[in-house]
Amino acid sequence: MVERYTLMEYPQAWFRTSCDIDILIHQEDVERTIELLVKNGYEHQSDATTHDYSFITPGKVHLELHYSLNQGERMEAINAILDMVWVCSSPFKESPYCFQMSNDMFVFYHIAHMAKHFIAGGCGIRSFIDLYLLKKNGYCNSIQLSLLLEKANLSIFYESAMKLVEVWFEDQPHDSITESMESFVLTGGVYGSATNAAAVKASKGESKFKSFFKLMFLSRKRLEIIYPSLHKHPILLPLYQIKRWLRIFNSKKRKRILNLVAARNSVSKNEIDCVGDLLEALKIKGLSN
Repeated sequence: MVERYTLMEYPQAWFRTSCDIDILIHQEDVERTIELLVKNGYEHQSDATTHDYSFITPGKVHLELHYSLNQGERMEAINAILDMVWVCSSPFKESPYCFQMSNDMFVFYHIAHMAKHFIAGGCGIRSFIDLYLLKKNGYCNSIQLSLLLEKANLSIFYESAMKLVEVWFEDQPHDSITESMESFVLTGGVYGSATNAAAVKASKGESKFKSFFKLMFLSRKRLEIIYPSLHKHPILLPLYQIKRWLRIFNSKKRKRILNLVAARNSVSKNEIDCVGDLLEALKIKGLSN
């Protein structure tokens, strides 16, 4: 959907690359869609996450099949709005099987997704460039969008992101918030950093032990996404925790966990305080990561 709204606004299409293709479907169509994709040569890559299944197309393109725009726990106000995505979408004239979001819903989703990644360690500059083009082409001016952002407690984050966009692309002066926001985004790289993520967790009072504990013991709700049968058989929770631990023998997963633990152990008090002040100023400290 980003390609639909913003790719055409870039001077050249290759200026806005994408690492995958995202498709949103109705949750009740998941099994039928997976069966159809596999039948047509798509390679099923992994277990479900909290919102998608991963595939590789016959042409070796990464495809994510989403059945929800849910942004995570403790984001109830955001998720309640995103649950209305199908109501706020309409079919393309070219095909009744393809839908596009309304402008307001798309920009809201873009901001919500930015906030989700921001508190997970950073969202990169690409999201800000997209936001600039959406603003420049008149997608961000409606009263309805303002109401959605206010209802989701994202107004301050949105306004601050817009100010940073204006600093970068319209030669506006920095203020203390945009300076801190810029530093957090740039040090986080393209997809955020483990150090930033650790600082966010620590700024919310999460101890090193608790961080490690949460890595090792997923909540039942999150485990049910990986192992759907747990929903019907909750007594098997300990078994599925152990089954998940066995996945740590995968070198990539083990390396990721070790990196997260090392980042949490090395983050300084000054980094924690700076990140905490920034999240407080942006009014997103209460969001989950």
